[in-house]
Amino acid sequence: MSPYVFERVRNNCLRVIGIWGLVFGLGVIGAQKLHVESDVVIWFPRGTEVRDAYEGIKAHLSGISPVNIVIEGKDGTSVSAPEVVAAIYGLGEFLSSLPDVGKVLSVADPLRDLHAGFANGDGQVLPSDHASIEQYLLLLEGTERLGDVITSDRSAGNVLLRVNDNGSRNLLEVAESAESWWRKNGVAGFSAHATGSMFEIARSEEAIALGQTQSLGLDVIVIALILLLALGGLRLAALALIPNILPIGLMFGFMGFAGISLDLGTVFVSNLAVGIAVDETIHLVTAFRRNKARGSTAEVALRSAMDTVVPALLLTTAVIAAGFLVLALSDFRFTSNLGLLTAAVMVLCVASNLTLLPALLLRFEARAGGSPPHGFGQT
Repeated sequence: MSPYVFERVRNNCLRVIGIWGLVFGLGVIGAQKLHVESDVVIWFPRGTEVRDAYEGIKAHLSGISPVNIVIEGKDGTSVSAPEVVAAIYGLGEFLSSLPDVGKVLSVADPLRDLHAGFANGDGQVLPSDHASIEQYLLLLEGTERLGDVITSDRSAGNVLLRVNDNGSRNLLEVAESAESWWRKNGVAGFSAHATGSMFEIARSEEAIALGQTQSLGLDVIVIALILLLALGGLRLAALALIPNILPIGLMFGFMGFAGISLDLGTVFVSNLAVGIAVDETIHLVTAFRRNKARGSTAEVALRSAMDTVVPALLLTTAVIAAGFLVLALSDFRFTSNLGLLTAAVMVLCVASNLTLLPALLLRFEARAGGSPPHGFGQT
C-alpha cells in the first residue's frame, strides 16, 4: 500500500496540502458551532429507567434540577426588610417567567399568602412594614421548612429553583440570569449569588471541560518541544507537528456540525488522540531523518521510511481504533461518543501521516536539500 500512496502523494504534493488545508478550514467553521455542555441524564438512552424518570419529572412535576439563589446583606443586614422582601418577590416573579424554570419558592411566598388572609383587602401583595413581616415570620416559625428560605438571624434569604433542564449550560445561564436581575433591580447593599449541588456540579463540569480544552494548547507546546529535541531541527519538528494538529481541528469541526457538545467524555478525545498519534509521526520522521543522514535524497529517504514504518503503523492504528470502536457499541452515550470519536481521530491521524506529512516533507525538505522530487511540480 505504501508505494502506491507514496507515488500519488509525490506526484500531487501541492494538491494534497491544499485539500487538507481546505478540509481544515471547514473544520474551523464547524468548531465555531461547538459548545460546552454536560448533561449526565442524556447519556442514558430513551427507554431506560433513569431517562424515563427524568423525562417524567420534567414533564409533569416542578423541574428536575435544584438551584439556590442566596440573598445576603453586608455585615449581616436583615433580609426581612420590606424593600428586600419586595425585591426577592420580584426576583421570583422574573425567574418564574423563564421557560426553563419549573418552580420558584422564596420567603416572599408564605408572606404573600399570610398577608392576603390578614390584610382585609388593603391592596398590598406583601406587608409593607418590617414589624408586620416579623410577626408573620413568627407565625411561620412552627413550620418545618422555614429555615430553607430564610435564616433564623435574618442574615440571608434563599430563593429555591427547580430547573427543567439538567444541562450544565442551561443551569449556569439560569443562575446568571438571576444574578444579573438582582444586580440591576435588587436592593443596594445586598448581593445574590447562585449555589446548590446541581449548580456546583454544572460549574465543575464546565470548568473541567474548558480546562481540558485549554490544556490541549499546552499539550501541543510540550509535544512540539519533544519533537524539536527528538528530530533536531525546528523546520522538521514543525512539519511533524502539523499532521497531528489538523485531525484534532477536524474532530472539533465535525462535532460542531453534528451538534455533539464538548462534555466530560468528548473533551478527553483530543488529548488522548494527539498523544497516541504523535507516536506514529515520530517513527516515520525519525526513519526519514535517519535515511537522509546516510546520504539519501528526500524522495528516497521518505520512500524507504514509509516502506519500513507504514505496515506497522497501519496495524497498530487498526488495533487501537478497533478497540475504541467496541466502546461505540455501548448504549451509554458517554462511552459511545468517546469510543467513536477517538477511533475516528485515530483514522484521521494515520491518514494525515500517510498523505499530508509526506507531502510536507517532499515539499520543504526537498527544497532545503536543493533537489525537488520527481513530479513535485505536478498538482
